[in-house]
Amino acid sequence: MKKLIIFMLLIPFFGLSQNGCKKCSKFSMENKWSDLISCISNEIKKTDNINDYMCRVQCYGAIVQKTDSVTLFSINIKKYCSKKDILRLTLTDLEIIIKRDSLFANGIPSKQRLHIERLLNEL
Repeated sequence: MKKLIIFMLLIPFFGLSQNGCKKCSKFSMENKWSDLISCISNEIKKTDNINDYMCRVQCYGAIVQKTDSVTLFSINIKKYCSKKDILRLTLTDLEIIIKRDSLFANGIPSKQRLHIERLLNEL
């Protein structure tokens, strides 16, 4: 019983440590891609949480599927990003995830990396 109580007390703590996607999801519903990536990037700067990196990877995937290009704002710099640029940003995040925990999410980031590399070769 004591273990169950301790577990129940820790659930809110674990839930707060991976809230980048939850906090920023309003931007994806409105297709505000630059705001979405900025929001998640800010969460990553605050928490450096591997789940937030994975969230950004998934958001990059949504952007690639929805549009051919996007303008992202980073440190007050406006940058035009093509599909190829976004795929490269995705690879960067996947490398960070894999370096930290190669078995994260049952190795899905490694599989995604192979898929992204194949897509980049096709472009």
